[in-house]
Amino acid sequence: MERRTLIRLLVVIGIGIPLIIEGATFFGLVSNQLLGGEEPADEREPVGIGDEVVPTTEQTERLTDAHFETVDGERRLVVEVTVRNTGNDPYELRVDAVTLSDGTTLSANASTGRLSRNETATVSASWAVGPDATVDSLNVTTVVQADSVTVRNQHSVPLAPVEER
Repeated sequence: MERRTLIRLLVVIGIGIPLIIEGATFFGLVSNQLLGGEEPADEREPVGIGDEVVPTTEQTERLTDAHFETVDGERRLVVEVTVRNTGNDPYELRVDAVTLSDGTTLSANASTGRLSRNETATVSASWAVGPDATVDSLNVTTVVQADSVTVRNQHSVPLAPVEER
């Protein structure tokens, strides 16, 4: 092999491999943002108290409470999730909404806030619901802040039957 050809080959390899790696990383981040990284709610087992809410993350998010209660004549759904950041990067879990069995979606705005490594927080949300309402799924967003990149994934988590208290 000629020296000039060898140098050209080494330059192509030296530039090509990092470009391929960076391109694959960029594609993975973009597809995660646009397509999400979670299977649809109807393909997952329903989550009950004590179960992992988002098993695909390295953090631990456990459903610690889910019940219906009546306060001052108003029936409410109460959901509580305890999160422990076992990852290296700052993490946040947001409870965005709950979807009822009739297709109604009730919004929420609850968050653990930004959790550093090994921090634990509990997020709870409640919604006024009708007397015959049953729950289909909990909609949450996970937020990981790695270096200067923020990755958000939305998850629709099917819930097991919720009890009255």
